[in-house]
Amino acid sequence: MQQTRALPALLLACLLTTALAAGLSTGPLLGAASAAGPAQDPGPRTATPLPELLEGLTAIADADGDDVLRRARTAVEGAPRERVDAPTLTLAELFTAYPRLDAEQREIADSLLARPTDRARDTYGDGYDRPEAEPLCGARICVHHVTDGPDAPPDLAWVRRVRTVMARVWAHHVDELGYRPPAPDGDRGGSPGGRSRFDVYLADIGAQGYYGYCSPEKGRPGQERRASGYCVLDNDFAEFDGPPGRNLAVTAAHEFFHAVQFDYDVGEDRWFMEATAVWMEEQFAPGADDNRQYLPQGQLGRPGTALDAFDTEGLAHYGNWLFFERLADTYGVDAVRRLWEWVAAGRGEPDEYSVQALSRFLSEQGSSLRSFLAVYSAGNLTPGRAYREGAAYTPAPVASTRRLRAGGTTSFTATLPHLSSRSIAIIPKAAPRKRPRVLRVKVRTPGSPVRTAARVIIHLADGRVQARPVKIGGNRSGKVQVPFGPARVEKVTVTLVNASARYDCWKGQPYACAGRPRYDGQELSATVRAVR
Repeated sequence: MQQTRALPALLLACLLTTALAAGLSTGPLLGAASAAGPAQDPGPRTATPLPELLEGLTAIADADGDDVLRRARTAVEGAPRERVDAPTLTLAELFTAYPRLDAEQREIADSLLARPTDRARDTYGDGYDRPEAEPLCGARICVHHVTDGPDAPPDLAWVRRVRTVMARVWAHHVDELGYRPPAPDGDRGGSPGGRSRFDVYLADIGAQGYYGYCSPEKGRPGQERRASGYCVLDNDFAEFDGPPGRNLAVTAAHEFFHAVQFDYDVGEDRWFMEATAVWMEEQFAPGADDNRQYLPQGQLGRPGTALDAFDTEGLAHYGNWLFFERLADTYGVDAVRRLWEWVAAGRGEPDEYSVQALSRFLSEQGSSLRSFLAVYSAGNLTPGRAYREGAAYTPAPVASTRRLRAGGTTSFTATLPHLSSRSIAIIPKAAPRKRPRVLRVKVRTPGSPVRTAARVIIHLADGRVQARPVKIGGNRSGKVQVPFGPARVEKVTVTLVNASARYDCWKGQPYACAGRPRYDGQELSATVRAVR
């Protein structure tokens, strides 16, 4: 989780990842060997001088070196910074690229993936700068900290609280909801008694704008896309709005779920990893409501953006946690875990990508991605009815509002990205002796009908709503007739959906399977006529 300022080492990881994607990545993420050696004894820490750092980035940047250097200088020299989004997933991408790096590149990657206590390897200077205190460990969790300096927590009581909250998060995610626990990391972290426990480090990362992050660390032999990991949380959350305890709860729930995800597939689609992690905040701490801040950037606020976009310029992938909330409300909370079981990349596991898994799961329920996306998109126009807490959400916007009296006709055409929607609203306009009683809606598409969907919602004057699907058949059109009398109907909304889920995969794009969508720009049109 993050604010807008950048943690230096994570910014460098993002730059490195960008360079790898441009110059080294040639296909799907393949997994990684362990990038970390044994922990080192505490010692002096020296940050790499800027010229050497820039030289190292130049060696990695390949054809995009100039742009990487520009961004690095912008960050270091204090000019307005570009957003570094999803530090956990930036580190995950770096981890999965590790086998393709040469020796020099691996030396930089090792430093970026180092634990805060790995100070001899932490050449970029965001680890502990003094010896670690005795960690506080429970049966499953160890919390690491220092007792003085900027990384020190306010007191030992806060360290105990972190341990308690992390234990509750483990019990919720693993014991109650049935997800895999994080993969064991062996003796990494130095747990007492030589027993593998999940390691959490407290550090002053809030000073750079971050609540927390997790890093993958060690691939399973022969199953390198399943990885162990560790997490770093801010040491006091003092830099952020809201009670520290609330911020701790949602951050722990979110970041620990990333560590859980690492043992399913550390290279899974980034939008899916983030959206389900934000959804998990709602499951663990439903009263915190921190995730509401992202809704305007997801499909609730921007229905015309693709559901599976990993938005490097914003936070759409965070806001789209609401899709999984609707899925869980419809099919039960286990639905999201079932998706993770379908994308799992271990030996003999399905290893599907996110949208494949969604399509398969919905088909098993007797539905389809096409149908569910139409229900979800239209329901976002009335979130108070679609979600338990939806009365607090701002409804999705409509692209146009039209007023019609009896005999009136209007039409609307939308060109839609894949997995997105547009809606229009039609309001009955009464005229003497010509009050419209029904609305005839016809939807057409020049493309394949299996890639499109439409749904009509009648918003009644008494506050109730009625929904009607528009069945688009082999003739590439469909129609429906609904009530439209002004005494009874406040408005009618028509939602048009591009439900295409086909890709040319592994093309370096920010969508499912890093794919290029085959049917972006799908055109749909609606013609509506008010009649007596």
